[in-house]
Amino acid sequence: MYAHELDSGGIKANARVAESLYRKATGDGREAVTAAIFWLKTRARWKEVSVHEHTGRPDTPFVLEVTYEDSKLL
Repeated sequence: MYAHELDSGGIKANARVAESLYRKATGDGREAVTAAIFWLKTRARWKEVSVHEHTGRPDTPFVLEVTYEDSKLL
């Protein structure tokens, strides 16, 4: 009896949330920045990476120091 509503309800809800997120992401203020970052990570496949390259000789050890501020990124 309610099969159509049950089948389409989730799709409609997702569309409304996506529309709301899009409006926020293209708006102004702190909320817009957060929404835009989320949108780009999920829709545009953006990701946060940290690359560390060792430029010394392959047979020499190296020490990696992580400062407090760096650890916020981990």
